[in-house]
Amino acid sequence: MVYLVLTRAGFEQVRTGLKASDVVWTGRRVLPPKEADALREQGVDLKLFANDIDLADSAAVAGWTYTVAEHHPSQPIWVERLDDVVAEGRRKERRSPQRWIYPFLLAVLVLLLVFLGAYLAPYFSQLAAWASRLP
Repeated sequence: MVYLVLTRAGFEQVRTGLKASDVVWTGRRVLPPKEADALREQGVDLKLFANDIDLADSAAVAGWTYTVAEHHPSQPIWVERLDDVVAEGRRKERRSPQRWIYPFLLAVLVLLLVFLGAYLAPYFSQLAAWASRLP
């Protein structure tokens, strides 16, 4: 079995069920070095990511999951799920500038066009009068 462990609490969940043939992927600060060495001595294949993960960043968690899936195709992967992390990721997504910047810019553009039209209205009437005199 392949495990993606994000936190120390997640590791404690899977610790008792680990076998020598299992693979555990985790961040570098989840396990102390002595504990990591002890797991390797038991035959567990321990893979440490070089960086830590922002648990509130659902895209980062998805990236780690994808990396594990690339290394272990066609194998089931246990991924630690934290409901509060998922909720925080959704809140973060709603606050994302990408969600509000385009509607804001569109509103500004519409306002500019309205003011420009109001400013140029007398010239439009003059242009219409001139065009009506053309043969």
